[in-house]
Amino acid sequence: AERGSGTHSPGGRTAHIRPKKTYGMPSTHSTALTFYLAYILPLLAHPSHSGLTDPAQRGLVALAVAGYWAGGIWSRVELGYHTYAQCLGGIALGTVCAVGWRGLWETHPGWEGPFQLLVDTIYTLTLGRVL
Repeated sequence: AERGSGTHSPGGRTAHIRPKKTYGMPSTHSTALTFYLAYILPLLAHPSHSGLTDPAQRGLVALAVAGYWAGGIWSRVELGYHTYAQCLGGIALGTVCAVGWRGLWETHPGWEGPFQLLVDTIYTLTLGRVL
């Protein structure tokens, strides 16, 4: 390759950051970002769930969350890590997981006891040792 020629990213732009290689389908960043977006935005609609009583505050937080999500999705393609299709796959998976998790949590309230014990144990054995 010629010096300074760059490589083409999946988004079609010349990327000097990294060669043309993606991290696969779906984009896990897109999945995680969308999970948080789809899980948090409905909570903001209810002051009792969000702790924010001022509608303007809830609106600003919703805009910040949506902006962070949009920036994250945009960066995956712009930096050449993923294609649009991989990000759309992550968005779809993140949405399904968030809606499914929320539905499980609301329809099976007895889960939180045993499930929280499992989460606490895994946290203690992994990240809890690092912190």
